Amino acid sequence: MQNYNRVLTGCFVCLFLFQIYSTVQSQTLESQPVPVQHKSSLDNKPWTVSRLSVRLGAFWAINSTDIGIGIDGRKHTSFNFENVLDMNRNTYSGLFNFNARLGKHNRIDFSYYNILRSSKATLEKEIQFGEHDYPVNSSVSAFLNTNVFRLSYGYSFYSNKKIEFGALLGFHVMLFNTGLRLNANTLSLSYKDNVQFTAPLPDIGIWGTYAFAKHWALSTELSYFYMKYKIFDGRILNAALSVQYKISKHWEIDLGYTDFDVRVGLDRKRLSGNFEWNYNGPFLTAVYKFGH
Repeated sequence: MQNYNRVLTGCFVCLFLFQIYSTVQSQTLESQPVPVQHKSSLDNKPWTVSRLSVRLGAFWAINSTDIGIGIDGRKHTSFNFENVLDMNRNTYSGLFNFNARLGKHNRIDFSYYNILRSSKATLEKEIQFGEHDYPVNSSVSAFLNTNVFRLSYGYSFYSNKKIEFGALLGFHVMLFNTGLRLNANTLSLSYKDNVQFTAPLPDIGIWGTYAFAKHWALSTELSYFYMKYKIFDGRILNAALSVQYKISKHWEIDLGYTDFDVRVGLDRKRLSGNFEWNYNGPFLTAVYKFGH
């Protein structure tokens, strides 16, 4: 189901970008009006564009998490958090975004969100995690906290009153804090493993906006990156498609769907293992725009 959702999201994004490309091609064949002098570098842009904007909202995520961690060269077990530890797949989280336009072609985006989860379970198989072994039929508590920061630069290749599209270069910094604790009747039998690590990953991609009506627009983004170097192996995929509604000059609402997939492999002396996390689901944001 995760792969199906990812493919479906990618198809929507590709179809939308193809529609933008087709519209641009048809417009270039038409006669163009005599150029006029604009007061602002953002005048010949879709209504979605402003000098500065702040987005606040929430999203509903369906998660799938596979992890395996060993400390100081110990063997580790790769397992699925949701299946083995009964961790809830469905989560809600807030999100924040700030966008700034620097001239006619350049834009800067900063985003942040976090997902905090915890669970209790009785193990149906033995798990080797961190520095300990967790036996079959043992009662355990687990948590997984993820903080995601993203900074990206975008360049607009083409724009008019209805359409804008361009390329982007982004950088994700993901802070993972996860742990497993053996619950026992006596303190002497209780132990735990807490692990923290940071995964910085760049990504490159494309984005586009199509304002098809006075108060309605569609926006999309697709980015990807893969890197393997010595002790590090990482991959990231990010796709989003949203519909935007203009309430007033300064306010709009965005409703969309996003798919995010990250995989990190580590092979260090102190810490080794793998981490793969995918989520997809809808989001809703309120946008305040100012400046022109």
